[in-house]
Amino acid sequence: MLKTLLYCWPLLAVLLLSNSPTQISLETAAPDLLARYGQYIFAREDCKHCHTLYVDKADADLVSLDGLGGKYPLSWFYYYLDDPRSLSPYSNMPSFPHLHVDTLRRQTLEQIFRENNPDELARLNASWSELLRQADTLKAQLESEGAFAKNGTEVLALIAYLRQIPSSPAKIVQDSIDYQQFLLQKKEWQIQWEYEFKDPNSVLRKTAQNKKQAKQGGQLFRSNCRACHGENGGGGVGPNLTDAYWLHGGKTENIAQTIAMGVPEKGMISWQAMLTPTEVGQLVAYIHSIQGTKPKDAKEPQGRLVNDE
Repeated sequence: MLKTLLYCWPLLAVLLLSNSPTQISLETAAPDLLARYGQYIFAREDCKHCHTLYVDKADADLVSLDGLGGKYPLSWFYYYLDDPRSLSPYSNMPSFPHLHVDTLRRQTLEQIFRENNPDELARLNASWSELLRQADTLKAQLESEGAFAKNGTEVLALIAYLRQIPSSPAKIVQDSIDYQQFLLQKKEWQIQWEYEFKDPNSVLRKTAQNKKQAKQGGQLFRSNCRACHGENGGGGVGPNLTDAYWLHGGKTENIAQTIAMGVPEKGMISWQAMLTPTEVGQLVAYIHSIQGTKPKDAKEPQGRLVNDE
């Protein structure tokens, strides 16, 4: 029963435990200059060949980006555009490495103005300066999450565009229906998860204490966690997982509960709808295995010193 529930609500977990996307019209150009430039890149790279913005208009062969804004931290977009399979091993999306080196061009902004609103050409110089300022701001935000983009590169513009794609009215309605259905199952779901956390004979606890499960846990970590916690667990926007300091407890039960239930107020989403108890246990086994590894550029300790089981 629990496994069935886990796979019924993957999108709902994001709805419940992530920030709400910015609500803007999908019919109009993106409101800020960097996102407008990113919208141009989205068209230039023929992204609509594989993607649609509307869930209710989505072709069966297209991947909808409806409601993408607000789902993920900025660093997720950065890593995904560089190597999609590093975060989603079965992704069919191609990599866009050139966006990480190709720089923003004043001539391109001028072209965007000519094609959409020629009146803006009178402010081209000021707009170009503002575009570069917005790119620098986004770059600094990425750095705060442990992702280091090159100055003034096109990937910054595409990230700015993707991160503000809102939910369409149809998706908002569907999310509401999904949410009500989820509430009907929530109590039973939580009871079963509590068993997994606390009972030493549960699948989660047994998996977490099996050192052989750390390899699979490492694969899950690189697919789902590295954007916030660093390539080797040394921390980024999220805390360092390789030292002995913990914000929410360092015992198996504590770590498992943090992963599964999340800490929404700190930006840690819940993975209970996207990972099985076995997979959560594998992640805990991996986190145990990297204790004391001291990766390069590890984040300073946070929380308090805790001894594990």
